[in-house]
Amino acid sequence: KTAAETVSEERWNRQKAMLRFITGQAVQILESAVVTHGNALTSFHELKGIETLTNRLALEMKATRPDDAMEIDDSRQQSRTPRICSSQRVLLFSLVNCTAVIFHQQSTASTAVSVVPPSGADQIKSDGLTKALINVMNDAESYGGHLTSLAATLLSDVMNSDPHIVRYVH
Repeated sequence: KTAAETVSEERWNRQKAMLRFITGQAVQILESAVVTHGNALTSFHELKGIETLTNRLALEMKATRPDDAMEIDDSRQQSRTPRICSSQRVLLFSLVNCTAVIFHQQSTASTAVSVVPPSGADQIKSDGLTKALINVMNDAESYGGHLTSLAATLLSDVMNSDPHIVRYVH
């Protein structure tokens, strides 16, 4: 690589990190709005916000995985541990936390909404969220205790609200 390419790559990596931090802040603001305003939760569901959150979570999780580490044996696992920078960790935490809050809010919200939101169980069955949660639980050391415990809380909240999902999660 030339010096100009290296500088350009470093600049791009800094911009991606800044965008992740900003996106993480936006997700936290969204979470606060949904918790404090019932109309925000309704609008969030009408705009299919939970699908957007889970899709972004799956996308960010995929970015941390070199190749597809789920399909390799233990002898090669060490060289393929997730590469997680601080901006990714912040964004992943914000996305999982907001998803957990949304699932909790919709399980406690009144049923008089114009749009029936997808249940947490339905979302857990989606491929992207399932893979993201499996990655976090299988590689707790790389993702850290905060994110792992948050993923476990999300799973337990969903299983508590819909016990039929336990068979699927197990």
